[in-house]
Amino acid sequence: MCHYSRNLATVLRVDGEIDASNAELVGAAVRHAGNAKRPLILDLSHLRFIGMEGFQELLSLSTACSMVSGIAMRPLLRVVSDHCLPLVRSVPEALQLLGDAS
Repeated sequence: MCHYSRNLATVLRVDGEIDASNAELVGAAVRHAGNAKRPLILDLSHLRFIGMEGFQELLSLSTACSMVSGIAMRPLLRVVSDHCLPLVRSVPEALQLLGDAS
């Protein structure tokens, strides 16, 4: 996990995998980063795998942050079409949306 700040938001990048062994830890880290005063962008573009437990954790976080989707999310998003996750394609796109909203 990599955490860095931008002018408009905090970006938390998750690398590797989210599965049953670490889904709760990832969720706790996202919630902790989301306690800051600035909006949170969860960058999942470097994620190699996400299991169902990880996806369920992301669903519980959907109101806490914007999410940058990646290749690991595609199979689950095809199956669960009404996920309601706040997805964008890139961190710059998420920052642009935040800039437009302010």
